[in-house]
Amino acid sequence: MTTPASALASTQLADAALSSAALSRARDLAEWVGKGKTLTASGVLRPAEAAQACRDLGIQTPGPRLRSALDVHELMRDWLIAVTAGFLEMDARRAWAAHDLSGAGSLSQTDPEAVLTAWVLAATAALDIGDDPCAGCLTVLHELQAADGPLTMDQLADAVLAVLEPEEPEGTPCPGCGEVHGSDDLFRLDGFDEYEYEDDDEEDTAAHIEGTVTGLLAFGAADATDGSVRLTPLGALLAASAFQVRAPSTDADAAAVVSAISELPPAVARTVAGPWLDARSPAGSVRELLAFAESAGSEQRAAALGFARELGPDAMQAWQEWAKRPGIGAYARQWLKLQGEDVAEEPADDAWLAVDALTVMLDAVADTVPPFLLRAMILEELGEDADEAIELMLGSGHPAAKDVAARLTGRPGRRARTRSVSPR
Repeated sequence: MTTPASALASTQLADAALSSAALSRARDLAEWVGKGKTLTASGVLRPAEAAQACRDLGIQTPGPRLRSALDVHELMRDWLIAVTAGFLEMDARRAWAAHDLSGAGSLSQTDPEAVLTAWVLAATAALDIGDDPCAGCLTVLHELQAADGPLTMDQLADAVLAVLEPEEPEGTPCPGCGEVHGSDDLFRLDGFDEYEYEDDDEEDTAAHIEGTVTGLLAFGAADATDGSVRLTPLGALLAASAFQVRAPSTDADAAAVVSAISELPPAVARTVAGPWLDARSPAGSVRELLAFAESAGSEQRAAALGFARELGPDAMQAWQEWAKRPGIGAYARQWLKLQGEDVAEEPADDAWLAVDALTVMLDAVADTVPPFLLRAMILEELGEDADEAIELMLGSGHPAAKDVAARLTGRPGRRARTRSVSPR
C-alpha cells in the first residue's frame, strides 16, 4: 500500500507520525520483545510473557492471572500496530524486533514516505477502515474530511446514525430489500429487513464514535483540544489514502465501480466514485449502472440500483429511457413515480419487483437462516394473501420467479399450497 501522494511525505509529517502515541507504544512493545519471544499457536505472546509485558509497559490486565494475551485489548492493539508498522517481525512461532528499530527515529530524515506508508498501514488496521471496513469508523473519517471546520461529537453521532439507522422518507425503496414498505399491496414485507439487519452485538453509537475519535487522536490524525474534533495533516493523509485507494479508474466499467463501492456508506461511496462520476454525465452514469444491474447477481444488482438512485434528478433522461423496457425497467418506472413523474402503469411491476427483492433477501440470508424458518417468516409477513402473491410472482415474467416460489414453498417445480409450509 502506498500513500496517495509522495508530495505529502515531508520530514515534519513523518516525525509527527513516529511520535504519535500509537506508534510510540508500538515501538516500546517491539523493544520489549527485543531479540525474540516464543508465540502461541494463535500467534501471540504466551500468557506469562504477556503478563510480564503488561507489567513492564504499564498495561492493565483484566485480572491477577492471564489466560491469554488475547484477553488484553490494549496489549493486542499495540501488537497489531507494531506488526503492521513493521516494528515487529514474526514467523509461525516466534516474534522479534525489526533489526533497524533503533534507527527508526532517523528514518524520517532519509525516507519520510516509507515512515508515512508504515503509519498509514498501522492506522488503517487499528481503526478498522481497511478491507471490510467498519461503516461507522469510515463515516467518522469521511465527515471530518468533508467538514469546513471542526465537528462536535453530536454532529459525528448524527452522521453515523444516518448510516447505521437510516430513516427513509415514506415511499422510498428500502435499502435492504428494494421494496416500498407501508403500501397496501400483496407484497408488503414489513419487518423482514429489520430481522436481516438486526445486530444484537452492535455497540452503542456514542461509545463507538468515542472509540474511533480516541483512535484518531492516538495516531495524531485528529485534534480535539477545544472540545470539538478536526483532522490534522496526518488525518488528511489517512483520509486521502482510505478513499483514494478504493477509487475505480475513470474508464472502469460499472461492474468495477459497484465492486468498489457496494460495501460503503452512501456518502463515502459517492466520494470514492467521484472521479468516475466526473468523467461522465449523471445520465451516462445511470445508463451504465442500469445496464450492469440488468445482468448482475442479486446483491450486485441491488448495489448498482441503490447507487444509481443516489445520483438524483439530473439523470432523469436515463431513467425515462429505461422505463420503456420490460423487466428491470420496473425499477425505472418505480423511481420516476417517486419523483412525481407521470409513468404508464405496468400491471406486473409490483410482482416483478417483489420477486427481485425476495431474490436479494433470500440470497443474503441463505447461509445464516434455516430454509424452513426463512419460508415461515416470509409467508407470515405475506399472511392470508400468500397464495395469491406467489401466483402473481409466477406470472410476473421475472426469470427467478419459479425459483423464488420453490424456495418459499420448499418444493421444486410448481408451487405447493403454502399452508403446508411449517416451521417444524
